[in-house]
Amino acid sequence: MDVQFAKDKDNSLSATVTVTLTPEDYKPAVDAELKKVQRQVSVPGFRPGKAPMGLVKKSHGRSVFVDEVNRLASDKLFGYLRDEKVDFLGQPLMSQTAESKIDFDKEEEFVFSFDLGLAPDFEINLSNEDVVTKYKVTVTDAMVEEEEANVRKRFAEVTDVDNAGEKDVIYGEVTELDEKGESFEGGVLNQAVSLTADLIKNEDLKKQLIGIEKGAEITVDIFA
Repeated sequence: MDVQFAKDKDNSLSATVTVTLTPEDYKPAVDAELKKVQRQVSVPGFRPGKAPMGLVKKSHGRSVFVDEVNRLASDKLFGYLRDEKVDFLGQPLMSQTAESKIDFDKEEEFVFSFDLGLAPDFEINLSNEDVVTKYKVTVTDAMVEEEEANVRKRFAEVTDVDNAGEKDVIYGEVTELDEKGESFEGGVLNQAVSLTADLIKNEDLKKQLIGIEKGAEITVDIFA
């Protein structure tokens, strides 16, 4: 296993980290995960946990292989950044300049190249005459309730409904029509959109959306 760190010669705040994995690096992890799967999987004709490893590899081998190689590459990347105390911004991204070699069907040795944005070094020099304002942010119960409602909405279970409620997300396609109500040549055609009725300011349109049935079509003048 090899990890290389190189700063961009044209930009001191950019760097590339390259993680190289060989079979000796990932094979133990892959074999250990396959044994775990073997103990858990149920295969017709065999007692639970007693399926031959050959069948387990045939049904789960590729997914385990891909997952373990990706996991190991990620672990080694962040382990290097942590151990070397690299101060970076945001998240590492697959490199746009350095080549990666990640073909799970052909390769045995994998190369993962990541681009990093490095945090700049800076100093703040204050004299006794400088005035620094310290702000105290007050979080109200209403703000907490609003944020909680937003989190519940973002991570709620998604289900289909026959009629849209005021806060339900409506998915549809928009087609631009001419004065005759026919598809406008060169206009918007079957553009996918998503919206909720409660965010619509046009009251007439909001009324049409609340309770709309799945598969329904409506015609709207967006300039009205």
